[in-house]
Amino acid sequence: MAYSLPIISLVRGLLAGALLALPLLGFSQETRKVTKADGQWLREVFYVLKSDKNVRHGRYEVHRNSSSQPVAVGYYRQGRKDSTWTEYAPETGRVLVKGAFHDDQPVGVWTFYTRTGMLSQQYDYTTHQVLLSRPEGQQGWVLARLPTPGPDGGPQRPDIEPQYIGGMSALQGHYMTVQFPRIGVMGRVNGEAQVVGTIGVDGHVSNWRVIPSSCGGCDQAMLDMLKKLPNHWIPAEYGGQPVATEVLFTMKFLGIQPRM
Repeated sequence: MAYSLPIISLVRGLLAGALLALPLLGFSQETRKVTKADGQWLREVFYVLKSDKNVRHGRYEVHRNSSSQPVAVGYYRQGRKDSTWTEYAPETGRVLVKGAFHDDQPVGVWTFYTRTGMLSQQYDYTTHQVLLSRPEGQQGWVLARLPTPGPDGGPQRPDIEPQYIGGMSALQGHYMTVQFPRIGVMGRVNGEAQVVGTIGVDGHVSNWRVIPSSCGGCDQAMLDMLKKLPNHWIPAEYGGQPVATEVLFTMKFLGIQPRM
């Protein structure tokens, strides 16, 4: 039996519409809203399946205190991160991070901004390539050198410094988790903490060691924070090849607030 062109076009249109609707079906299951405190300052707002309260499914938000402005927005599909995720600066509402997840893994190009709104870095998680980066913000806090000395016997620097995926804003977010040592009058401390680690060609950090100081607990506080830092490093390059580098992390503690 022969079909006319209008009927064939109609069938194709129906098939195309059905295919486009498939991704939406994943979010159409019955859910219930959950609000949960996350520490002292944050609260999560998300949805779970009515059939299984342990499975997040649908829109996810993080809010600071009682603010209606979210600091993070994303989506879960059957308990796994999916679709576009965005993080915002709590003070200004500016976008800090934007990218996509698929099946709980970051994919495609992610864009990172400083708290002032300046583009800091673009990283393609699919190809594992840095598309754009302004690593100069790390200078003075992260200092890298090759494990072997140069021809003159002095420190040898890589051609391209190691970079943290997410840029300086990501590092600052982790640095804000430092538990300040409570010593002296009103817990005030002053000094500079320095920790050395090795960033391997795989982007993982090992061989942590503290350079002793008189900061009274600052060294250990900084080391504890750095050990919890996710291994999201892009290794340094020398001669066009990824190389391991010895990295010096420095943090100044003035009063009860650390400063990079």
